[in-house]
Amino acid sequence: MNIRKAYKKPEEENATAFWLNTLKFVPAIFALASFTFLAVAYPLVAAMGNAAVALFVNIRSRS
Repeated sequence: MNIRKAYKKPEEENATAFWLNTLKFVPAIFALASFTFLAVAYPLVAAMGNAAVALFVNIRSRS
C-alpha cells in the first residue's frame, strides 16, 4: 500500500479493496489453532492498517 499516493491522489485508490482486505483477516483470527499474542497480533495489525488506509481514502476523496 502506498500511503503517499493515497494522500495525493485518493480518487485513484480503491477503498473497497482495502475494506475487503480488512475483512479477510477476521476469519484468519478465528482460524488460529492457538491464541498467542504474536499469532493474533499480525492479522489484527494488518486489518487495522488496511482499515486506516480505507478510511483515509474515503475521507480524502470526498474533500
